[in-house]
Formats: sequence, C-alpha cells, structure tokens
Amino acid sequence: MALLWHEACVDLSSRDVLHARHRAGEVKMVDLVIIDRAGSAHEFSAPGGGSLMEAVRAQGIYDIKALCGGSCSCATCHVYVEASGPLKPMSEDENDLLDGVSERREGSRLACQIVLAEGMAPLRVTIAPEE
Repeated sequence: MALLWHEACVDLSSRDVLHARHRAGEVKMVDLVIIDRAGSAHEFSAPGGGSLMEAVRAQGIYDIKALCGGSCSCATCHVYVEASGPLKPMSEDENDLLDGVSERREGSRLACQIVLAEGMAPLRVTIAPEE
C-alpha cells in the first residue's frame, strides 16, 4: 500500500522539516560538540533555525529534561556555552530563570532559547549539573 504524499508529511517533526530544508539548500548546518553529564563528548551537525534543546534531544541525549517543552519556564535545559560565534542576547525571562539555579556561571544559558544559526560553529556546550 503506497502512502500518498500528504499522508507521509503529516508526521513530520520540525527537525525533519529543517533537515529537508537543508537538503534543498535553504538551511545551513551547525556543528555542535555537546558534553553530557557523564563527561562524554557528542559531535554532530544540526540544521540552523531550530533550538539547541531540540537538536540535543534529537540526538538521544536526554540529560536535558526540557520539562516545559522549550517555553522558557523551567530551566531544566541549563547549559554552559562556549560560543565561537555570536549568540542572540539573553532575554529578561531567561536571565530571571537562570538567577534561580544554583550552578549559574559565565556562559550559562537555556538551550531552549538558543536558536542555531550559521556562524556559530563550532558550538561547544556542556550540560549543567541537574538541580
């Protein structure tokens, strides 16, 4: 039984859409190095336009809990970023949430608030200890 095009597209996630746009030349890939809580390094590329949180979880790295689903309301995606390129400035909401975590330090960000973009690569990120 063949699937019709519209049936096959119904279950596409935003990650799948970004990968399709990358293949079409519309989206650039961003190289990432993620250090998990056990200290293991995970190197991979993710399509620009999505959040760092989505990219990390899509790789099966579940140290980032993302309990709020990326709505900047829980801080369970706290990471330490060593950016080689510019990041968008931190919002007041993100800053307020990070004020409430015990392990805040220079480079602390919420992965849900970092949109991957060309010029960031390589982006090196360490997942912060669990609260």
